[in-house]
Amino acid sequence: MKVIWHLRIQHEFFKNNTCRGIEINILPETVVLLNRKGWIIRPIGWGEWDLITFSGMEPDEKDTISLEITVADSFLNCITDWQDCKPECSYSLELNGREETILFPPIMANNNIKKVRPGIICRINFTPGKQSSYAEELYNDILLRASKLYWEYIFLFRNGKTERNLLLVDTTQHILFGKIETTTFLGKTALSCRSVEKIPLREEPISQLCLQEICTSGKKELFNRLPLPEPGIFVDACEDTIKQIIYI
Repeated sequence: MKVIWHLRIQHEFFKNNTCRGIEINILPETVVLLNRKGWIIRPIGWGEWDLITFSGMEPDEKDTISLEITVADSFLNCITDWQDCKPECSYSLELNGREETILFPPIMANNNIKKVRPGIICRINFTPGKQSSYAEELYNDILLRASKLYWEYIFLFRNGKTERNLLLVDTTQHILFGKIETTTFLGKTALSCRSVEKIPLREEPISQLCLQEICTSGKKELFNRLPLPEPGIFVDACEDTIKQIIYI
């Protein structure tokens, strides 16, 4: 047994970049090639696959492994920075196992990218036969970029009184929030606050948010650790925003 090629798809959102919710489709012409060569493509972990030969047959110059990358978990659509490359507008990557980590979606000016059929995130065409030596395992890493979104907090008051002087602070000093303003949410008067800049989404954010109230006697801590906003929860949020509702 020998590993010819290792493919790893990672995602900035997840801890250690381990990407969950991705699957591959092996195209029919590649299935024929695998059967003829005595090769298999075997999953070895989340987002990782090996191309393995049991027969000892090395790749020929014209051998091409064609795979389609698909989203198996719709949550990925909420956390991935698709930019102009939406899941319904797929692209093809020509790989040889020697490229550096490939950021995806790729730079649109890259000449080795072209649209393929809708419904597939990306098609990979790997041609190992163009390598001069097989002593070293070939590999490709593809890194999906996480979305950057504004964080918005909506504060609803059980007594209906919104005349409160609140202050939202990130104790880790990674996120700066703007001024808290009056808004309307679900027909009720509320207060809202939004981050000054877009924040990269992470499975385990390092920020710790504290809600304070400024009183005549000084600052009063209302929440020492607010729940952080999560993607895909509030469908009414703006496309560039994730939202969290806090009741006071």
